[in-house]
Amino acid sequence: MINTIKETQTKPECYALLTTGRVLNLTLKKHWFDMISKGIKPEEYREVKAYWTKRLLLDKNGDKLNQLDAEDLTEAIKYAYSGMWDGEELAKESVIQYDKVAFRNGYSKNAPTMVFEYKGLKIGRGKLQWGADEDDFYFKLQLGEKLFDSTEC
Repeated sequence: MINTIKETQTKPECYALLTTGRVLNLTLKKHWFDMISKGIKPEEYREVKAYWTKRLLLDKNGDKLNQLDAEDLTEAIKYAYSGMWDGEELAKESVIQYDKVAFRNGYSKNAPTMVFEYKGLKIGRGKLQWGADEDDFYFKLQLGEKLFDSTEC
């Protein structure tokens, strides 16, 4: 992201998109990056695991979760959602309110980057053609408008 920021400093509108607001940074493989870039895949999946629970959810007081609470909440989510809910949007007060989601295609310093509006978080089953497993459910990041694409700047 640092190299992309340096490259966009000559384009203030691009630089502002990458450096303002609360941004969730994610890395994607090329196939999924391209599907999202083309507008085919309007959501991104993350497994229901403590790592993602801690990055995406808040505790009942609206504070960030510690590791132990994230592990406990992950187990509770797995139990509660197993086979029952699908595509439920989570209450805003229980979700970290990101403004944008920044995707990078790989880990190189020159990796293509794009930024989307963050529209919310659901939990449910994903589509097989979008990379989900049939028997699993996921945190489903809802994407809005594409705000930035380094291949277009």
